[in-house]
Amino acid sequence: MHPSGSNHQPNQQANPNPVAENGNHSDAFSPLPEPAWLKPVKMAVVIMSVLIVVGIGLLFYGLAVNIGNLPSASDQTAVIHYPKGQSLLGSSMAEDGAVILSFDDGNGGISLIRVSSDRQDMNVILRLTPTHQPQFRLE
Repeated sequence: MHPSGSNHQPNQQANPNPVAENGNHSDAFSPLPEPAWLKPVKMAVVIMSVLIVVGIGLLFYGLAVNIGNLPSASDQTAVIHYPKGQSLLGSSMAEDGAVILSFDDGNGGISLIRVSSDRQDMNVILRLTPTHQPQFRLE
């Protein structure tokens, strides 16, 4: 029989987007259904994203209005007058923000001075004096 005969079937191509009778796409080309665990993960991502954006906004707000009330550089200067003959050996920071200074008197004696973090109070916390006795002694 000749191809133009009545038995000839026209060349049909598969429709990549088949539509069902009700107008919906058929299930053959629809995406896979979401697993049950994916919905809470998506919610967690959304919540964390919002928290990050809010946190960054609060950080910039805090920096703009100086919420920490940090003192300016001019407020951090303390002038300490010490006796002639003394020399500074070292300094360290205490846990409460105070500064501990150690001075040598030139004769083997060492004094430890504590300056408060607000620079309003200064006191001698320890004075080491050399002695000719063989043991340590507290006065």
